Amino acid sequence: MASSTFLSVLTEDGLKEFPEEVSRRQLHSKTFCDPDVPGRFVMRANVDGLPRHYMVTGLSARGDWLNVDLSNPDDIRAPYLLTRLANKIGYVYQPRESDSPAITVELLGYPLAAKVLHGDSRAGGQVYYADVDTDLDIYTQPTPYRYGIFKVLKSPDAPRTLRFQVSWSKAPLKATHAGGEIQADALVKAISDGISDLRELHFDRCYMPARRAWDTEGKTVEVKVSIQGNIITEEVVIPEGFAAWPVAVDTDVTYYAGTNDNAGYTDEATYAAAHDAATAPLWGVANADFPVEQQYDEGTYGVQRAFIPFDASGLPDDAIISAATMGLYGRYDYSYYDFDITIVSFAGSNPMIAGDFDQFGTTDLGHLTTAGFSVAGYNVITLNAAGIAAISKTAVTKFGLRSAEDIAASSPAGLEIEIGRASCRERV
Repeated sequence: MASSTFLSVLTEDGLKEFPEEVSRRQLHSKTFCDPDVPGRFVMRANVDGLPRHYMVTGLSARGDWLNVDLSNPDDIRAPYLLTRLANKIGYVYQPRESDSPAITVELLGYPLAAKVLHGDSRAGGQVYYADVDTDLDIYTQPTPYRYGIFKVLKSPDAPRTLRFQVSWSKAPLKATHAGGEIQADALVKAISDGISDLRELHFDRCYMPARRAWDTEGKTVEVKVSIQGNIITEEVVIPEGFAAWPVAVDTDVTYYAGTNDNAGYTDEATYAAAHDAATAPLWGVANADFPVEQQYDEGTYGVQRAFIPFDASGLPDDAIISAATMGLYGRYDYSYYDFDITIVSFAGSNPMIAGDFDQFGTTDLGHLTTAGFSVAGYNVITLNAAGIAAISKTAVTKFGLRSAEDIAASSPAGLEIEIGRASCRERV
């Protein structure tokens, strides 16, 4: 079978080849087309737990996947398209979904060094830019959900301020800063005038996260970020008498929930039947809004539990995860009563199936009260020690979300419903 790194082919009984429509590739799926009938797609194949499209053999005994991964830093193929800038320290990043924005980022003041080190053994696709500065290391590393420029300030003589030129094919939708949020209708002027204390810049299907820094003891170091026009400035604020070098900047990793996130729900005449069910219908739309709830309404009891997968396998095997948070982007709050949203383990399938409703754990891996639940921003749950220990560096981490009242089997007296989306951030 003829093949290349960037083209996978499905064979039908060894007689006919169906090439992949690469532009339609998504996180957990590939689409194959019939070249003899334009526009006819013969199948859409889901890959369980393989967000980086590593090789899988014996696809229904009718074909196999070819290896497409993150290991070549010049030709990244993942849920995003990536092009490293020639003779510059920077890249063009674009989510693979159709009509998604392309974001270009270039570090200013540091032309590409003559020596670029490929193939670091600690992580696929990691690139070190050699001899950028005696006291400054710069490297890039792809993960399944993000690509970025990371900096290590090695001594007091390291530069404290870095400037980046940015551009985008579609305008950002929102910016968050110390004073709150700036929505799209006011954002163009705000960026032109300048935004200080910038936290995050949100686009359609992706965002530029806040910069963070830690010293060698794992303590947070302040980073001030501003944007004016197409220039983002990062300033690392080193306090007087500081001695805990080196300082690592922006080495946190942000993951969105994979496309298999989903939720199961019950609707029964008794609370015991709703709570103890082993099988339940699914919410139905993966990678969409999901509810966490218990409810009693007009003689009917309902329980909803959410499955949230994250793939942190892009982390090096020797990485030490010192902290982790899960952000739930709130969409609706229908609750009559406040309750705790609790992160738990999930022992079911990926993707979740109807028979997995009793596969949600009961151990609290981190929780958040719904009092003050935001329906226009992230509600952050800090994972506890058990939650951090549950994060896998080699496979998909399968988390669940439950109401604490559900865990306690406490029958609801009314509606307890929160609906949102999830992302996960880890500090390593």
